[in-house]
Amino acid sequence: LSNNFLQIFKTLRLIEKKKIIFNMNFIFPKINIWKKFFLLIKRNRLKIVNYSWHFKQEYFNNKIKTWKTNKNEGGGILLYYLPHVIFNLLRIDKNLKFKKITQKKNTKSLLTELRLLLFSNKNLISVDININSKKNCHIINARNKNKIIKLSNFTKDWTKNFKINNKTYLNYSSNEDRVMLTSRNLQELLRFNAKKNEFKNFSILTDKTYKILYQIKKKVDA
Repeated sequence: LSNNFLQIFKTLRLIEKKKIIFNMNFIFPKINIWKKFFLLIKRNRLKIVNYSWHFKQEYFNNKIKTWKTNKNEGGGILLYYLPHVIFNLLRIDKNLKFKKITQKKNTKSLLTELRLLLFSNKNLISVDININSKKNCHIINARNKNKIIKLSNFTKDWTKNFKINNKTYLNYSSNEDRVMLTSRNLQELLRFNAKKNEFKNFSILTDKTYKILYQIKKKVDA
């Protein structure tokens, strides 16, 4: 949307005022196994306990400058990577709120690691994102009194190879690539014209995502 949160909120208000239908490329909820994971959470009344996403952004391998790590161009953890995490969690629990930062780490001048605490009612959720990590993992753990269900991917591929540690889905893993998922988002955008409530829900979650991110940014900059 922008490299400036005030501009982001101004844009979102203008979109709302002009009644413009829009979408953003939040691709993970479009992965089929993620949808199954969401259903398992709902059916089993599970609560998210932690979310970890570790990978090495290509810049740290090839040292070629990219907007994806430049916060002045809309990149970096806060504006490019963390929005996915917050939006994904809001898809599960719309009452999510920011509590505090527990750790932050820079690699030279770049913010490369954040550990946060979020909460919903009395449930605490730890978030750990690292874009200069030696390991690759994208994991969400959810639990109730009787079980823990985990969605995980330990490969370098961003969207393929997600699995759920549930007996129903032991032999199933995601195989969608980013092009396919972007196409699904475009199809969703076309549907929004006919499904106003679906678009309204997406718009609310997007607004909440950036409001939480703005709270995090203020603490990062403090």
